[in-house]
Order: sequence, then C-alpha cells, then structure tokens
Amino acid sequence: MDGLRWTAFMVLCLGLAGASEVQIINGHEAKPHSRPYMAYLSIEMEDGSGTCGGFLINPDFILTAAHCNGESITVVLGAHNMSTRETSWQLIQAEKMIPHPDYNSSTLVNDIMLLKLAHKAKLKKQVKLVEIPQADDDVQPGDLCSVAGWGNTVTNGDGSNVLREVNVTIIYWDTCKKSWDAMIPENTICAGGYKTTKGFCQGDSGGPLICNNKAMGIVSFNSILGCKYPNLPNVYTSVAPYRDWINSVLQKHSRSPL
Repeated sequence: MDGLRWTAFMVLCLGLAGASEVQIINGHEAKPHSRPYMAYLSIEMEDGSGTCGGFLINPDFILTAAHCNGESITVVLGAHNMSTRETSWQLIQAEKMIPHPDYNSSTLVNDIMLLKLAHKAKLKKQVKLVEIPQADDDVQPGDLCSVAGWGNTVTNGDGSNVLREVNVTIIYWDTCKKSWDAMIPENTICAGGYKTTKGFCQGDSGGPLICNNKAMGIVSFNSILGCKYPNLPNVYTSVAPYRDWINSVLQKHSRSPL
C-alpha cells in the first residue's frame, strides 16, 4: 500500500478522538424511527471522545466496529434527532466491550465488536432488532443496499442532527482491491464510493450495511481524500463470516438467545 493510501486508510478508521469521523454523504433524512435498530454510540477515551454507529441484534447486545472501542461507551437507542432528547430515547451504558479476539488495529482485520448492554433494551416501536445473516449468506455485485447514520453531509462539514440514509451498490471484490491498490482485509464488503458521490465519509463507523433487510456489513473504512469518491470504494466488515463467533459470545453473555 502506498503511503498516501495507507494514511487515508488509517486516519479515517482510527481518528475517533479527532474531527475525522465517518459520515453519510449525499443521502437524505431518514423517516423518523424507520430504522429502529440504529444505535448512536458516545465514546469516551483517554485522549478525547468520539461517536460511532451500531445496531441492535439482541436485547442485550449492539454490534459495531472494533475500532469504535473506548474507555466507556454510552448507547442511545430510539433516536432520530440528536439535538433534542426525545421521549423514545433509551440511554444504556455498555457493560462490556468485546472486540473480536483477532482484531488488528493496524490493518483493521476482523474489525467487529459486540457491546453488552448494562440492561436489556426495551423493545417497542422505536427500538427493534435487526436480522443478521447466517454464515453462508452473501451479497452479490450490483446488489442495492443502504447505509445510515448521523454526521457530516460534506467533507469536513458539520454533523447532521438527524439520521440520514443513502443507497449504495455492492462493488466487485477485484475492482475494490485494484482501486485501493492494497491488501484489503479478508471478510469485507465494498459498496458505495467509487465513481459515485454517495456513501459514507469523515461517527458512522460501526453502522450497518443493510441489504434485503439484513445487516450484512459494518462500516469500517474509506478515504480521507474527500467525499466525492472519485476512485476509492467504501469498505465494510462482512457480518456473515463472524456469525459463529457472534453466537458463541451471545451464548456466553446474553440474557436472551439470538
């Protein structure tokens, strides 16, 4: 990987304490509470704070990216507008952060983490679970999916108070590897960016890639070279290859089966 793209790769993924966070670009406001599985993560670290996305897969657990780890994490469920506390909000501390045991913060291999909530989420109209894929589920190039989150709508712009969403198309793996000119981690999905103006950009890390109503991917990384995506695809951790690991964690720690 050349130095410039290595910098792009690392700064956006690991810069939670700074201003560069992953956000939705050229999308639109989501219908309030139309994605009731969405979680807003407020993260405290030794050297600052940041935000990420996540999604509710079990009343006890949020799934997110491992690079969203911190000293403490507050989860907000049932949110749409983050500027004003809504009656639908549920604020729950993450009791335990469980990144994949083989997560590598330098390469972002196995960029996936489970958050055990301090108490069960109360499922209701504004707070629901999202289905995750079985181990043999897959996406195909050309499939239309979507990604959502709170955050910048232009490069280095201000964050969005409301949840925004955008449609993205699955990109051929070989095209993704060639575009990045690099070793893309195994068990990833490429969608959005790359010759389009839609996708995620400089908070949305950890949010879900939704395909056919399943959370098939987790926002992992993209480029810091701007948000019009002239040549670099967005990269997500693929959830399906980690289904057995997810099941094992839930069996050990959950109050409810998946």
